[in-house]
Amino acid sequence: SSSLRDDDSMRRATYPQVIHISTIVFHRLDKRFGIGYTSRMATPLLNLDTVTERYYNLATRATYDQHRQACGWYDEANRLAHTIVGIDRTLNIEQAASIISAFSPRVHWVRNIRLAVDFVAGNPVKCLGMSLRMAESARTMGFAALKGPKTNAFARAISGDSDAVVIDAHMAYAADDASDGSVNLTQYRLCANAVRSVPGRSGMVPSASQALIWIVLRGRAD
Repeated sequence: SSSLRDDDSMRRATYPQVIHISTIVFHRLDKRFGIGYTSRMATPLLNLDTVTERYYNLATRATYDQHRQACGWYDEANRLAHTIVGIDRTLNIEQAASIISAFSPRVHWVRNIRLAVDFVAGNPVKCLGMSLRMAESARTMGFAALKGPKTNAFARAISGDSDAVVIDAHMAYAADDASDGSVNLTQYRLCANAVRSVPGRSGMVPSASQALIWIVLRGRAD
């Protein structure tokens, strides 16, 4: 309605750095009745300082072992990317990291690596069709094959970019208790910048800070 649009415009004008972490949800009634009904879910507003504080508080709960795991997580992933290059020497590190990331949606890390290794070795893989298509494109396109901010950042972090920050469903939940685990591009950037604000307090590079928060959230590193 026009009143909702006016309300949104006023909020954006008044709070330019504040965004909705949750999305607007629409519900449509049974089409047999020819009725179009929509409802809006109101959610709390979060800003960069709030999300940064939430992430920092999680980071401070980490144990010594979790710190150690986080600091080495992407180093180990990078070594696995080098292993993939060793299997197929036509690939470079960017392409290998992108192939690994292409298989990451909805799978655990151990299976993620198994899929990537099997794919590069020419073995059959059973996975999401979307993941297989991304992996095929990543052979030649590298990072450019990964259109989603999460998979793109994951590939960059694996390749050695310490400023790349991965925001997955776990990180979204940590940013906002009301989140459904998904974020749009604006929300993704806010969460990523919040993680980048944590290293100044923790002494870790952004990719390691993200790994630390993720490990604390999950209680394990895989």
